[in-house]
Amino acid sequence: MPQVQTNEWVHSGLRRKRDVLLAASVLPLAAPLGSTGLLLSRLVDGPNPLFGQERVGKHGELFTIHKIRTMPNCSEDTPSVGALDNRASKLGRLLRLAAIDEIPQIYNIFSGDLSLIGPRALIEDEIKDMQKVLEPELFNPWYDVYTTAGPGCISSFGHDSHASERELVASYRRRAESDIVDYQNASPLNDMRLLMRVGQTAAKVAMGATG
Repeated sequence: MPQVQTNEWVHSGLRRKRDVLLAASVLPLAAPLGSTGLLLSRLVDGPNPLFGQERVGKHGELFTIHKIRTMPNCSEDTPSVGALDNRASKLGRLLRLAAIDEIPQIYNIFSGDLSLIGPRALIEDEIKDMQKVLEPELFNPWYDVYTTAGPGCISSFGHDSHASERELVASYRRRAESDIVDYQNASPLNDMRLLMRVGQTAAKVAMGATG
């Protein structure tokens, strides 16, 4: 795969301003939903409802991502396989289906650790596993995209992988290819298309969980 050309929109200050404005606009609705999710997690699943985990961010630097805990019996370095991860508690699965568990990531958007649109943030071990199983011609361009653009909350791969539970290693190739295409095609219009898919993805996941 040839070297990926720099996408000026992804690195623009205008995109960063857009992220902050959109995050601020949903805060009045997201804050009470997130607080309710934290309270329910504390009452049903036990202590420490706010989950923090180190992920690899822009330029390869580590940052702490914030979520509502949905897998009370898993360690801090446990990777997730999506909304239907069977290791989640019953409450945790509901929080995942409604994406309420990800509301604390608004803080990461404000701090600049996450973009609204971009590759899903991974732990170090996942990236090392990807490097082991993918050929350099695919891994290297993907890693360049991931570390120069930085991770985000919403991506094409995220939409697709939430529709059903997936085995992690088997999904690495698709993740890399999808993230590269997202970066190459990134624009204000394509960002909006990914945002508009959020409701559609949530409906598909809910139907899969109840079907």
